[in-house]
Amino acid sequence: TKPSNCNGSQFDARKVSPKMRIKLKKSWPDVESGNDTRFWKDEWNKHGTCSEERLNQMQYFERSHDMWLSYNITEI
Repeated sequence: TKPSNCNGSQFDARKVSPKMRIKLKKSWPDVESGNDTRFWKDEWNKHGTCSEERLNQMQYFERSHDMWLSYNITEI
């Protein structure tokens, strides 16, 4: 099972830097509704909070972007 809905801090859009927003718009867009910020909020609140012991919110999104770069998820 995937870790989800763990206790932790809720998403704070101010913690996603403008530079990271640009990267995430390419690597982790909301392809269904187009509301990227809401999508990232939902992903952090559901899954990211489970990583909070090791990764803060910014690190979580940096790691996701790095994984996208490393594994070419879009092509897969």
